Amino acid sequence: YFQVLAVFGSANVQWPQSLVNMYNSFSIFNLNVDVAAPECWDAVSMSFKTKWYGVTASPVVALMLIALCTVLYVLYFKIRGRKINYTETLYKSFAVYLLFFYYGYLMLSNNTLAVFNCQPTVPSDGYKYMVEVGADGGQCYRAGTLQQELEPWAIITFLVYTCGFPAFVAFILYTNRDKAIYAQVMLAAGK
Repeated sequence: YFQVLAVFGSANVQWPQSLVNMYNSFSIFNLNVDVAAPECWDAVSMSFKTKWYGVTASPVVALMLIALCTVLYVLYFKIRGRKINYTETLYKSFAVYLLFFYYGYLMLSNNTLAVFNCQPTVPSDGYKYMVEVGADGGQCYRAGTLQQELEPWAIITFLVYTCGFPAFVAFILYTNRDKAIYAQVMLAAGK
C-alpha cells in the first residue's frame, strides 16, 4: 500500500506540498536509493549511470548474498553434525529471494523505465532529454549519449525484471493453483 502511495508522489499532479512530502517519505518502502540522496554526500560522487547500474545489478547481488548465506547455513549444520533438509533449505532461500524481488520490483521497474522517459525542455530546444538526468548530458535518441548507452541494458532489464518477474509469478501460481487454493481455504478456516 505504501509503495503504491509513493508512486502517486511522482505523478504529474499539483498535490499540496504536505501531501507530496508524505508521498515522498513513503518511497522508502520502494527501496528507493534516492531517499538517502547518495549524490549529495561529500565523500561520494555518484552519477545517474552509476546509480542505474547499481540498482539494476541489485537482484544479482542479492541472489549471490542469499546463496552465500545458504551455503554457510548448510556448512554450519554439516560441521555440527546435524541433519538438514537440503530441499527445504533451498526452497526457503529461494522464497527469501522472491520476497526481496517482490519488494524491489517497483524500484527496479522505475529504474529501468527512467532510460525511456525522455521529454522536451520548456521552452523546447528541439531535443528530448532523460527526465532523471536533464539537459546536462541526458539527451535522448542520439548516438554516443548516456541514454543510448543504457538503452540496450534497459531493454534487457525491462524484459527480465519488469515483464519476466510477474510472468514467473503467474506461471508458479498457475501451475500450483490447486495448492494455492487449498492453502487459502485452510488459512480462511484458521488451520
